[in-house]
Amino acid sequence: DDILKLLSLVPKAANEKEESTKQKSILNQQKEILPDQNGDWDEMEEETEESTNVPHSEESSAREKQNQAASRRLQKEFNERSLKPSYQSMFKQRCTLPIFAYREQILQTVANNAVTVLHAETGAGKTTQLPQFLLEEALKTGNGGDTSIICTQPRRVAATSVAERVAEEMDSQL
Repeated sequence: DDILKLLSLVPKAANEKEESTKQKSILNQQKEILPDQNGDWDEMEEETEESTNVPHSEESSAREKQNQAASRRLQKEFNERSLKPSYQSMFKQRCTLPIFAYREQILQTVANNAVTVLHAETGAGKTTQLPQFLLEEALKTGNGGDTSIICTQPRRVAATSVAERVAEEMDSQL
């Protein structure tokens, strides 16, 4: 009886070129079943790399620089916060949750797969710990500026409670 089960549904592409080839294949299949942007069923025009990369690369480069600066700032803030006694005390409590024993396995599975399903018993720490695992890993590796973690809850009260709990555990304010 495992407390936690990880299912990897969609492995990530081995590299960007493979991913790009898959995306083009999907687009080609969609041409046959979806209308173009104008609602016409005629063949969609393919954008050339030249037409998409020139203005996009300047914008992309500026965004990348912003993300790198944000990542460095967030990493520094996290390193400082993680030294605080209040953070360390809460971290010790987090380590006692059942899901913590699976932290590395979860991080590795998420890193290697585009879609991961995590199934665990109530109270294992799925809702509060998994987002923190992902955020901490992103901050430690200097990718905090590129990271977005979105969690949903069926009710607003539950979402607010979870957000407050995670903020408390991360020694942060909402």
